Amino acid sequence: NITGKDIVGSLIGSMSNSSIKNSFTSGNIYGIDNIGGLVGYTSTKSLISTSSSNISVTGTGSYIGGVTGYLFDSSIFNSSSSISIYGVHMVGGLVGRSQTSLIVFSSSKGNVHGTGNRVGGLVGSSVSNSIISNSSSSSSVNGTNSYIGGLVGESYESSVSNSYSTGNVFG
Repeated sequence: NITGKDIVGSLIGSMSNSSIKNSFTSGNIYGIDNIGGLVGYTSTKSLISTSSSNISVTGTGSYIGGVTGYLFDSSIFNSSSSISIYGVHMVGGLVGRSQTSLIVFSSSKGNVHGTGNRVGGLVGSSVSNSIISNSSSSSSVNGTNSYIGGLVGESYESSVSNSYSTGNVFG
């Protein structure tokens, strides 16, 4: 078990101009903001590829994800999460928030619960020209507020292509 306050990940708390490849994690993570199954906060041309998490993530704040809580100006390729996630705002099975980032050939399965806004099976919030392509979610999504989606809770100035969701959505 890993317990922290902000920017908490099972492998790395925060990474910038870095990469994670062929990695796996399991267990339980607890924190407040920027909590991720592999990385809490991923930024600036970082890459997560061919990696997975089998994890329970609990955050009492924002940016909670099965692989990373916040993905900024970075990419996730061919990665997955098998999760149980609890959070408030911007909660996703793979990524809590994706900003100016790319997610390709990736997936999530499990349960995603959010008590605030922007809750999605794969991504809670996708903004600022983010791209989601050839990705999927079979996560069950439970949201109690606004912007709740099987794949993405909120997509603003971003795109989704060749992707799908098969999980139940409750809002």
